[in-house]
Amino acid sequence: MARSRIQTLRRQQIIEAARRSIVEHGLEEVGVRDIAEAAGMSPGSITYYYPALDDLLQQVQDEATSRFSTVRWRTIEALDDPRAQLVALCEGGIATGPDDELYALLYEFTGLARREPTYRMLWKTQYDRQVPLYQSVLATGAGVGLFRLVAPAATIAHHLVALEDSLAFHVLTGVSFDRDAAIGMMLSYANVATGCELRRSTAAGALPAAP
Repeated sequence: MARSRIQTLRRQQIIEAARRSIVEHGLEEVGVRDIAEAAGMSPGSITYYYPALDDLLQQVQDEATSRFSTVRWRTIEALDDPRAQLVALCEGGIATGPDDELYALLYEFTGLARREPTYRMLWKTQYDRQVPLYQSVLATGAGVGLFRLVAPAATIAHHLVALEDSLAFHVLTGVSFDRDAAIGMMLSYANVATGCELRRSTAAGALPAAP
């Protein structure tokens, strides 16, 4: 049991080191030596736990997409008003800026998602997890008479997720506009789609930083 626990901790340590290395060096440039240095281990220790670098990278992507979705679910569960929930989703779906580690990590995998089926499936999983978040909030708000939806909840949800993906990328790369402008565009569409005037929260923030 003790050995199993140690191995689990070592794997998590390696995943966290790989995450930091990808953000620092870029996915196309990161190698086993970079990850070993970040983890404070030898390259042999990395390959002992992950003989194939792709297996490790897929673990990193899976962990990042799961964390992204989990934090967002918890955010809306802490709020009772569908209007506040929708605002929180719009705000949380946009990177804080070019230095946002979680968003930088997620978008590093877009190139591989275009070329490799496994990475593409993980990217699709991330998208598919976000749509029900928006759809649930939209349907609830409509059900209690707060929203007057201009289209089915599922359709609006898909539009919002596609919009946040595009806007977050612009903010992350530092081109076109900043986070405040991006959130304004999200809420502008949400206002029209729900027939409800949605206001920014007083403490707008992106998702919490990685632990």
